[in-house]
Amino acid sequence: MKNVNQLIGTWKLISFKLRLEDGIIKYPWGKNIEGQVMYGADGYMAGSFMKQNRTLFESPDVMAAKKDECESAMKSYVGYAGAYSLDGMCVFHHTSVSIFPNWTGIDIKRFYEISDNKLSLSTPPLLFSGVQATAVLVWEKLPALKI
Repeated sequence: MKNVNQLIGTWKLISFKLRLEDGIIKYPWGKNIEGQVMYGADGYMAGSFMKQNRTLFESPDVMAAKKDECESAMKSYVGYAGAYSLDGMCVFHHTSVSIFPNWTGIDIKRFYEISDNKLSLSTPPLLFSGVQATAVLVWEKLPALKI
């Protein structure tokens, strides 16, 4: 994979914005968002991000959540994992698992750019709350931990 060495590692999300088709910028999960994406030398990736300060479930039982708790959790978190490949300045996430069932088993295309310690991933236009938008995620590379 061309340029794969630059991509390998763990990245911390520092910003997520949506650019609507009319040019308006929105921050659907707020400006303080948390997330990580990891690209392994083995060709697998995992990524997730979430709104800060998510509401805790009433019960500690993961399978006992109320309907409104499930809805809130689903709308405040994105996560998926699978293999990845590069083609030019595009990275394809070949998903095998996803919190959004429609993304399971598909290829998700992201345009990427790496500059210094920052990774920018952007989407082709996608439907978000009924409006066409382009998502732009900026990540900062985390240092390797000594284990």
